[in-house]
Amino acid sequence: MSVQNKLSLTLFDEVFENYKEGVLLLDEDLNIIRAYGHHFRIGQISFSSLDDIFPGAQKVIKSKIAESPEGIIRFFNEIKLNSGELINGRFRIVRLNSDRIIKYAVYIKNNTKASQFKNDIVVNTERTNAWVYNEAHTEIKCIGNFDLQENKFIEQAALPIIAMPNYFKHFATEKIIVANDAVNDEKTQELADIYLMPNKITSMMDIPIRVEGEIIGVLCFEHRDTPREWNILEQKFGFVIAQMISLAIEANSKHQIQRDLEHAVSEQRVLLQEVHHRVKNNLAIISSLINLQSDKSKDDYHRELFNECRNRLNSIATIHQMLYRSKSFAKVNFKDYLGEIVNSLYDSYGNGNKEIIITKDLEEVSLDLSKAVPLSLIVNEVITNSFKHAFNDRIRGAIHVQLKNLKDKKRELIIQDDGPGFKTLKGNELSLGMDIIMGLVEQIEGKSSFESKNGTIFKLIF
Repeated sequence: MSVQNKLSLTLFDEVFENYKEGVLLLDEDLNIIRAYGHHFRIGQISFSSLDDIFPGAQKVIKSKIAESPEGIIRFFNEIKLNSGELINGRFRIVRLNSDRIIKYAVYIKNNTKASQFKNDIVVNTERTNAWVYNEAHTEIKCIGNFDLQENKFIEQAALPIIAMPNYFKHFATEKIIVANDAVNDEKTQELADIYLMPNKITSMMDIPIRVEGEIIGVLCFEHRDTPREWNILEQKFGFVIAQMISLAIEANSKHQIQRDLEHAVSEQRVLLQEVHHRVKNNLAIISSLINLQSDKSKDDYHRELFNECRNRLNSIATIHQMLYRSKSFAKVNFKDYLGEIVNSLYDSYGNGNKEIIITKDLEEVSLDLSKAVPLSLIVNEVITNSFKHAFNDRIRGAIHVQLKNLKDKKRELIIQDDGPGFKTLKGNELSLGMDIIMGLVEQIEGKSSFESKNGTIFKLIF
């Protein structure tokens, strides 16, 4: 054996000498190189080969390794001690990524107690069933009834709660009902005619199933034909199973509630989407009617009035279009909206023989619908006034739109043109637009101002 392999085995000796499980180190051909675990009492077994553990062990382990070329391998098998006693052994095989002599580690644990515990309860209990109350608490319904003799689940009819008041009364003060002679026990004798004798049940162990402290059903272990005493170990097992069922029912209930909520939210989203879509379409229809009426106008003044009404409608319709496309129906990204509404107004007013440049400096601002709609109309009125009055005697002009966030959740909107300013305008030309703007500013509880400085500057803080 090489020096490297000797050092490797010394290291394994230090690691596994006090290990609580039995540990076997194997080479490539499944020969035992080392055996550890004096704290693991499985009897006087000479680990000279795997077949000393149980007959055919080497063949079984070789087959398990071939079936699972990757990962950890687990299996159970009986181990015969020198005394002749059989115990249930749990085997776990781990591949060691090494170029040394040790290729596999086999961990062996005495699983007899756990196995015996399982067999005592499950195999020797002839009927096991779980029951839950109906919604009205008028009857208790069986959600699963396993019959060991039939080796399958069998349907069990619901039982009326009114027929067994004393039985359910005991669950208010007791954690478990144990009836070794169920037909004559005062806690369960109410069940004799309707349930016990028809099913030949002689002994019962019943544990309430609770969810959030409330009893929602019962777990029953039942024995037939002869009386039976239920020991403490079996009762503890019953409590564990009842807890597992209650957790499963609670998890299923929460998942159902979550599915219902998701379905309700999905329906609400579809309905809101449809509402916004219909509003947008209705506004578009009204806008089209205004266009038709505008075409019949006999002078530019009335035609312009219709054009302004259409633009106001389009400002609102654009918001509903964005909400229809958005993931949120409560808020709108006003930065995106401003970009669209400015472009729409430019198409309406700026496509003549004048060269109007619009620049934008916009920050992300999320607004709910109650703020977004009035603000959209304010933007429409101010930019419309700039297009109509700032560039009358010029072929070139500029409009700058700025939206930014301030402290304390406040926002500022600035719209500025490089026209002559409002002092040169006649008083009645802005009266309707100013009335609309002031009313909308008050509606969103904002503060606004107009300045005439190298053009007209509109400021709004909201």
